[in-house]
Amino acid sequence: GIPFEAGGAKAFADAPEAGLLCDLVSSLADPDDAVRLVGVLRGGLFGLDDPALYRNRSHSGSFRFAGGPEEQGDPGVLTALRRLAALHAETRRLPAAAALERLLEETGLLALAAAGEGAGLSAGAILGALERIRRAAHGGAPFAEVARLLEREMDNPDAESSPLEPGRAAVV
Repeated sequence: GIPFEAGGAKAFADAPEAGLLCDLVSSLADPDDAVRLVGVLRGGLFGLDDPALYRNRSHSGSFRFAGGPEEQGDPGVLTALRRLAALHAETRRLPAAAALERLLEETGLLALAAAGEGAGLSAGAILGALERIRRAAHGGAPFAEVARLLEREMDNPDAESSPLEPGRAAVV
C-alpha cells in the first residue's frame, strides 16, 4: 500500500494492455490470419469462450471480419467480428498512426492502463511507444508497418518508459 513511482525499460512489454493492443493491431493488419483473430476474440478485449467460438465455427465455418462477417454463427462472436470490421475500416480510412490512436480510444485500453496499478506506468509506456511509432511511421507508412513497429516495441527490452504523472510528491 505504499505509493510509488516506477520508470525504466521494458514497461511497455510488461503492460497487459500493450499485449492486447499488439494482438489487435496485428490482427487488423492481417485479417487473413485466423489464428491471431481467434486469439483476439479469446483475449481480454472480447473474452469469448471456446464453446462460443466452436458454435460460430460449426454454423458459419469461418472467422472473417474483412469484407463483413458471416451472418450465421454465435451472436457474441458475430458482434465481435462486426466490431473488428468497423475497426478495420478505420485502419483503411485514417493514416496509420492516427488509426493506432483511434484504436486506443475505441477499445479503452489507454484508460484501462491509466487506471491500473503502478502510478500509470503502463499508460505512460503505451504513450511513449505510440510517440516512437508516430515518429517512425511519419510520411504515410501503411498500417501493416505500424503493426510491425508495435511488435518491435514489444520485443525491445531497452525502451525507456515513464509514468503518466512523473515527479509526483510523497511517493517512493
